[in-house]
Amino acid sequence: MSAERKNGADGAAAGRELKFRKMAGQLRAQIRSGAWVAGAKLPTEQELARLHGVSLTTVRRAMEDLAEEGLVVRRQGAGTFVAGQRPAVHGEGSVVGVIVPDTTLYYPKVLKGIEETLASA
Repeated sequence: MSAERKNGADGAAAGRELKFRKMAGQLRAQIRSGAWVAGAKLPTEQELARLHGVSLTTVRRAMEDLAEEGLVVRRQGAGTFVAGQRPAVHGEGSVVGVIVPDTTLYYPKVLKGIEETLASA
């Protein structure tokens, strides 16, 4: 295979990747803006392909990305739905780091207060 042909194929693949990422970004923004509320059924893959002027493969890849992010739930035969807010799971979520020069003075009380506050959140 010539280098020109190979680069052309790579360029086409990059174009397809860009389309599904762009579409995923548009759908992500609509979900986050509240255009579709939790539990709402999204348009079918065929409808989305027609509305966005893209292939079914592009729609499917965009939906896979959104499903991996937890924004949508895909149910075979039923459709794709906006995911509800996931309840926080103990140990999951934000990470908090605290840098202290020495733990022998009053810092143990500060650290304990931080731990208690985070545990109750």
